[in-house]
Amino acid sequence: KSVEMIADLYPEANGKKQIVCRHGPYLDDFKKIDSSVAKAKLGINNDSFVMLNFGVQRPYKNERFIHDVYSLVDVPKKLLFVAGKFEYPSNIFARTIYKCRNWFRSRLAFGRRRYTYESISSELLPFLISAADIILLGHRHGLNSGILAMAATYGKVAVYPNIGCFEEAVEGCYSEKYEVSNRNSAKEAVERAYENICSGVSLDNSDWLESVSWRSHVCRIVDAVSDARAPVLEGSGVIN
Repeated sequence: KSVEMIADLYPEANGKKQIVCRHGPYLDDFKKIDSSVAKAKLGINNDSFVMLNFGVQRPYKNERFIHDVYSLVDVPKKLLFVAGKFEYPSNIFARTIYKCRNWFRSRLAFGRRRYTYESISSELLPFLISAADIILLGHRHGLNSGILAMAATYGKVAVYPNIGCFEEAVEGCYSEKYEVSNRNSAKEAVERAYENICSGVSLDNSDWLESVSWRSHVCRIVDAVSDARAPVLEGSGVIN
């Protein structure tokens, strides 16, 4: 998909050699933690179905959409957890309003909704991801997202819009996609994920980890560059 997009944007790239490396795993941040332990650490009931929206909260990531989808989803004991530093607007009045709202959201109980509008520490991150049953992305546009790779690293179900290279990013892991900005489509995707998780769908991510390992990416790039240089070296009389 990215090759097609590059070709559309830069016609001069047509016919050139392309090296595509999908976003690799976050193994430096990975720590295997049982879901029940992670939920207990965060004060979440073990039987809760946790829908995590994680990452820097920017306008194009569509937080309002995430809340709308959560309200529509019909699954028992659902819980929405929004976590990540909030990117405030430059307008002073709007910034003040958002800061007040986020202060109350972060400190008061809002039913089965939890908010943490701050950077997530490396110590807390494994607990946050491990506590999630699904990771819900609400992007209106974009090419890729590191959140998809984070979900796949932990073997978590990503529910994402059909934009950019999102589908390719989690190829090899069970995930669900929906029509971008379509609330009903996202609702149905979350409910499918819930039903499949309850039915014991495989969340094995070993194939994904192998296919996107950073070592395999390095080997692919080195091989491609070596192949491209070989004719030049042969023609110049250079001996390797």
